[in-house]
Amino acid sequence: MTTRTARFVVVLSGLLLGSLAITGSRNEVLVRSDSPVNPFGQRVAAYTQMREQIITSLLEDGFDPTADGGREFRNRLGLAIREARSQAQPGAIFCDEVAGRMRQMVWQALEGADDILSEVPKIASVRVNDFYPEGEPLGTVPPSLLQQLDPLPQELQYRFLATSLILLDVDTLLIVDVIPDAFRRSS
Repeated sequence: MTTRTARFVVVLSGLLLGSLAITGSRNEVLVRSDSPVNPFGQRVAAYTQMREQIITSLLEDGFDPTADGGREFRNRLGLAIREARSQAQPGAIFCDEVAGRMRQMVWQALEGADDILSEVPKIASVRVNDFYPEGEPLGTVPPSLLQQLDPLPQELQYRFLATSLILLDVDTLLIVDVIPDAFRRSS
């Protein structure tokens, strides 16, 4: 990790921790997604900014994003993001202020919708900073549910994996965050 990247990680961590301090106790304030103080939106923006800085660094180091169909660049990007977020835990972006609300929306949207869940891969564990399982189909979030969830930048998508709602970096297939037990399977 370069000194510049390390410095950025420290600053980013401070910003993320500072956004936790704004709300005081974790149980005191539930923030609506359309509120001007939106911890989830702030954390998504911080992730996107970190990602852009890593891309800039890779480009400055001479990596060509078009060589080899972009596979090598995406792989290096994923590994660099993973390294920069090596201490990330569930809730780093899906903060408490929104995770409960999102879990409730998912439960309600998927009640009795086993056909939607049939495509969702069943794996033993889902962890932040793991790559999406190779060869497995991407568990699609229904459009009706996407309309209820906070909007995301084009680099990120909501997906289902096992029984979790995940935040997936679409270029690198890196699991950025996870809400475990977001739904139940009937079978």
